[in-house]
Amino acid sequence: MAELTRREVLGIGAASLLRLPRSESPAVRPEYERTLSKALVCFPDASGDTDPAALSRFLEAAFQDLRSVLPSYATVHVAARRKPPAGFEDARLVLIDDPAVEIELWAQDIGEPVVLDGRERFLVARRMPASMGPPSKMSADRKRVAEIVFGEESVIEAPFVFEGGNLAFDAGRVLVGTNDISRTIAASGETLSRRQVLDDVAATFGGVEVIEMGKEPPSPLLQHIDQAFVLLEDRAAVACRLEGGGLEKEARQLRYYADQLRDLGYRLSFLDHQASDLERYRSSINVVPFFDRDGGRKRILLPVFPGELSEEATDVDRKALRGKAAAAFDLYRDLGYEPSPLRDVTHALGGNTHCIVNVLS
Repeated sequence: MAELTRREVLGIGAASLLRLPRSESPAVRPEYERTLSKALVCFPDASGDTDPAALSRFLEAAFQDLRSVLPSYATVHVAARRKPPAGFEDARLVLIDDPAVEIELWAQDIGEPVVLDGRERFLVARRMPASMGPPSKMSADRKRVAEIVFGEESVIEAPFVFEGGNLAFDAGRVLVGTNDISRTIAASGETLSRRQVLDDVAATFGGVEVIEMGKEPPSPLLQHIDQAFVLLEDRAAVACRLEGGGLEKEARQLRYYADQLRDLGYRLSFLDHQASDLERYRSSINVVPFFDRDGGRKRILLPVFPGELSEEATDVDRKALRGKAAAAFDLYRDLGYEPSPLRDVTHALGGNTHCIVNVLS
């Protein structure tokens, strides 16, 4: 495994960057157009009462299937304090040696890759003030991890607060969760209006159309929009639908998202989830769509949860899938994507496949 200096990672140079992208075209490619040639994953340290050996076992289980389903040309960059679990021996290790910086598992939420003047940059959220408590420390840590990985000169701080799982990109359009708008207003000391925040988001991404998703504070079970829907090619979208009773607020939130997506012109398909799926963060919507250059295939990395794999299965494939995972596999396949199922354990901490993989290009 090669250990890289921050300026060697991704081939990013050292030119000073003092402004935000404001080109006529969007600065961010939709995820379904990315090829997964570069990706970022993060391996956190044990903290508090966490047993380091138990954490290592958890991380090994969390990433055990990932390398096998990535395209052969993919370069994985690993932000970690030390050597990551087995299976990542050929990854590009970026050491985070500042003990004051906390590394989190959720690589998706660190920020978004953008292109400015033909060069790769990395956008991080607006720093939250110290008065906001733990979220302020988290925003500072995320920015610092990005600076170490990509180089300080290549990291852009947005004028708004966001988490990567709460942004969805399409051609000429960005969808953003309503709670990120509210956090930005709070971070400004209530000096900004919702319209001003939306205008800042639009300007940051090249003047695109920006849609605020939701109208009320989201449920803790659906904090990010990537738990509720995924955008695919040609204005297609797959949305979570709550089947059965219970979870009234979550059902209302999901219905509102579906209505918004329809109004925006998306061809909407649904994946039914039970209340227990939402309560355990077992989302078959939290997928990674990409275009595989090998053979020109559209693919999706699909999380599979306990009980969705036959007990006698040795391979994680369609024949072994049961229940919601089987329905998800068939739906994505019918939409023209080749699903690559992989076992998910990170739902135990509140996230799934899309949360732990940040596709950079």
